[in-house]
Amino acid sequence: MPSPVLAAGGIVWRRTAEPNTFEVLLVHRPRYDDWTFPKGKLHKGESLLAAAVREVSEETGLSVVVGHRMRSVRYRTTDGPKEVTYWAMQAETGRFTPNHEVDRARWVSMARAEKMLSYDHDQQLATELLDQPPSVVRVVLVRHADAGRRSDFDGADVARPLSHRGLRQAERLVPLITCFRPTRVLAAPARRCLQTVEPLARAAGLDVEQAPMFGEDEFSADAQGAADQLVSDLASTDDVTVIASQGGVIPALMTWLSPSGAPEPMPQVAAKAGAWTLAFGPGRMRADYYPPPKR
Repeated sequence: MPSPVLAAGGIVWRRTAEPNTFEVLLVHRPRYDDWTFPKGKLHKGESLLAAAVREVSEETGLSVVVGHRMRSVRYRTTDGPKEVTYWAMQAETGRFTPNHEVDRARWVSMARAEKMLSYDHDQQLATELLDQPPSVVRVVLVRHADAGRRSDFDGADVARPLSHRGLRQAERLVPLITCFRPTRVLAAPARRCLQTVEPLARAAGLDVEQAPMFGEDEFSADAQGAADQLVSDLASTDDVTVIASQGGVIPALMTWLSPSGAPEPMPQVAAKAGAWTLAFGPGRMRADYYPPPKR
């Protein structure tokens, strides 16, 4: 079987005046005379998430805040198999203007969406979102970028800087993490952690706050205290917090943050310059892993 054509898109949502309810945005494509979610094929070298955000912007005119990743759907087209990965995306600003791909866009209730959507796989996504409403990413955990080998650095490990490769990785993390609209950037004491998020902080117009409790030694001494402090911060603000830390901290911190009774997050340690996004909903934490950027 041939490899599927890869595409990506967004299920764009907004809150309504009624408590705990939301609408989703459907688009009509005159070429196919269908109602669907905005999506499209990847450009050469483009990541799935970058393609999803771009396609939503091109087809709807909206800027969005990216939330949790939804499952991918596969189906056959006249050109062969296709695989589309979707993210839940909260509408932020912008206005729809008819274009060559989409002539109409309509905000509808979830019940209405299930009836209007032209394809079974889209209807299944709508049902999934209705059963498990969209979550907002509140924490991005980033493992520091490449810093070479400890044995090659003549100095205290906390002072070990990023390698040239690591500095490039730090720059390439910026477009990924800005999709989640960070409002706060924290870094563990190690210099390589600070350097990993400095380009992001500059791009977002934020300061990097020193966060000793997320260093490996400090965290191992009081993991519960560090997690409790972060939970308290999340409960008292609407901040989207980026934390640059180390491999010995990230899996344990994810476990501490998981609500009681919620599914366990994957125990995988992020690769260097890899990131986990944590989206929180009622009694649930959704963890999505993003590998180190390739470009």
